[in-house]
Amino acid sequence: MFGNVIKKMKMKIAINCRVLNKRHWWPKKYTLDFLKELINTDKHNTYVLCFDKKYNFEFKIPSNFQEKVLNQTNKFLYEYLSLPKYINKNEFDFYVSFEWTFAPYIKPKKITFINDLIYFEKWFKREYKFFDHIHHKIMLRLFLRLSYKVFAISEFTKSRASYFFWINNINVFHLWINNIEIDETKLDDILNKYWIKKPYICFIGSLSPRKNIERLILAFNNIKSKIPHNLYLVWGYSWNDNVVKKLINKSDKIFKLGFVEEKDLPYIYLWASILTYLSLYEWFWMPILEANTYYCPVLTSSSSSCPEIAWEWAYIINPYIQKEIEDGILNIIGNKILSEDLKYKWKENSKRFTANESVTKFINTINNG
Repeated sequence: MFGNVIKKMKMKIAINCRVLNKRHWWPKKYTLDFLKELINTDKHNTYVLCFDKKYNFEFKIPSNFQEKVLNQTNKFLYEYLSLPKYINKNEFDFYVSFEWTFAPYIKPKKITFINDLIYFEKWFKREYKFFDHIHHKIMLRLFLRLSYKVFAISEFTKSRASYFFWINNINVFHLWINNIEIDETKLDDILNKYWIKKPYICFIGSLSPRKNIERLILAFNNIKSKIPHNLYLVWGYSWNDNVVKKLINKSDKIFKLGFVEEKDLPYIYLWASILTYLSLYEWFWMPILEANTYYCPVLTSSSSSCPEIAWEWAYIINPYIQKEIEDGILNIIGNKILSEDLKYKWKENSKRFTANESVTKFINTINNG
């Protein structure tokens, strides 16, 4: 007697990997982390990783993963012409986008990851240049309507997406931390590399208005005579950041470091007295988890997704009240018990964000499609 053997059908999935060739920090990082975990987990389905130009992986790509370089570096021609043309000709079952891809005529089932919905928040100042802002508001709404499945990067983002778009096929896809091994003999060398002097407070992110850097700087300037710390701002400038740049240039204790190599970030967290992250609107900000992982106390915002990420293991304040920022900094620096408590409870927080759980959700969506 022969039983019925049902073989799981192999799916063919195209993934838009253009973000890996961009300078953007965390969207690029979480896409790469996702691909690493997917490669380790899914040995069954076939994936084609699509690029605008050649990208050199630092890890081995298995046989069920292929790379396709379309040699189109203009982002609009790539997203609207080259990529849809290639995908529609090659009979894919699914198309996956980690950043907004707006060509609605891509034929396969579309799986979209939602990151940032600030374009739709009427109460907030315009975050991006006028054309990008209008283009994204129109096309994102359409693309999401046509998506087979939507993954939101946080519960906060899911709630806002449901409110704006009236869609209910949204799953939460939390990010996670892949620890970088620390070589303690390099600690001083890394700080010297970036001209960082101890003790210090750090911020990691862009200087856009929603990051609330202006209030952080004003708060720091009010208390700088009470503490020996410098304030270091890590990462790039952004559009509409002239006020912040002027404030930085006026201070003798605030320094803009620019981009820092990813492998060096853990060392900056390790030595910092506080990571300050007081954003007014955030989708899911990795530095909060990273700082937890590398024993850095976190002072963060009570708005948007920040409390969701920080949970109970950060000092959370109202980001609109400058006095709360000042008191938060002074309390963490001045209270050794509080500082140590914030440093060493990180393990409880990190358990909530695992690669296996998130990637399994994604693979199940593919296999059940």
